[in-house]
Amino acid sequence: MKKFALLIIILGLGFGAWQLLATKPDGSTPQAVVTPDTSTDTPPKEITDKKIAVLNELVTISFKGFGPGKVHNGSFTTIKSALGYTDIALTGTITVSMDSLASDNEKLTEHLKSSAFFDVVKYPTATFVPKNITGADAQGAEMTGAMTIHGITKNITFPVQYKKVIPAPNVKMAYTESYVSTFTLNMKEFGINQTFANETIELTVTVPIINK
Repeated sequence: MKKFALLIIILGLGFGAWQLLATKPDGSTPQAVVTPDTSTDTPPKEITDKKIAVLNELVTISFKGFGPGKVHNGSFTTIKSALGYTDIALTGTITVSMDSLASDNEKLTEHLKSSAFFDVVKYPTATFVPKNITGADAQGAEMTGAMTIHGITKNITFPVQYKKVIPAPNVKMAYTESYVSTFTLNMKEFGINQTFANETIELTVTVPIINK
C-alpha cells in the first residue's frame, strides 16, 4: 500500500513538473473553431475565374509543436494541392502526405508519426476542402472548410490574410501575392489525446497566387 501511495506521489510530482515546463501557443494566435461536418460530398465546380491563378505547386504547410520547455518547428514536405477559383469562390482540395512530416527533433518526428499521435501508417493522408470564405478583401477574412485528420472529418473556421510579397533586389519570384493563414488547432477534436504533450499545434498555410 505504501509503495502504491509513493508511486502516486511520484506521478503527481512528475505531472506537476510537466505543467510547469509545458510550453503553449502564443495567446495572440487565433484558434480555429471546430464544428461537426454535416455536409454531403458534391461534385467539384468548374474553375471559371481566370483572373486569379493558384500556384498549387508552391503551397506550403508548416507547424509548431509545444513540448516540455521547448517549442518545436516542422513542416510537411509532400503536399498535393488542387485549388482554384470558381467565380469568386475558392474550390478544390489540399491533400497532405502525413509520412512527409519533418520536425527539428528526430524523436519528436517519430512520436508524431506513431500510433500515439497522427498514426501515419493507418491514416496516411490529411485533407482540407474549402467551403466558404467571408470578408471583402481577405484582410480579416475567415475561411471555413472540411478538415480530415486521423480519420475524422470536421469543419474548421480560421482567419485568412492577403499578403503582398516583396522580393529582395535582383531576386525573381514566381509570385508576389499569397493567402496566409496562421492558427492553432486542438488535436483532441480529431481523436488525438496526450498525457504528457500538448495536443494543440500551430499551423501556417501559405497559398501563393497570381492576379492576371
